[in-house]
Amino acid sequence: AFHPGGKTFISGSWDNTIKAWDLQTGECLTTIKNIGGLLVAGCSFLNLHPASELSAEAKNIMRQYGAIFDEEDEKRWNEAIHAFD
Repeated sequence: AFHPGGKTFISGSWDNTIKAWDLQTGECLTTIKNIGGLLVAGCSFLNLHPASELSAEAKNIMRQYGAIFDEEDEKRWNEAIHAFD
């Protein structure tokens, strides 16, 4: 996925890491080890760069872990986190 600014690319890998890459230099800026379900919970993907392509299947899998892709996802997330208020 491309950062909205267009200078950074975010990638996920089979080794359960997520990396941020500088598109100008090719340098890996950071590596995050993903613990299943914890990293994307509540993360908003509403402002993905237009060139980012995620399949419907990928989005649905990420939604199961709390990723937010649209207003309906955001509404469900807000309802879930306030269910016990």
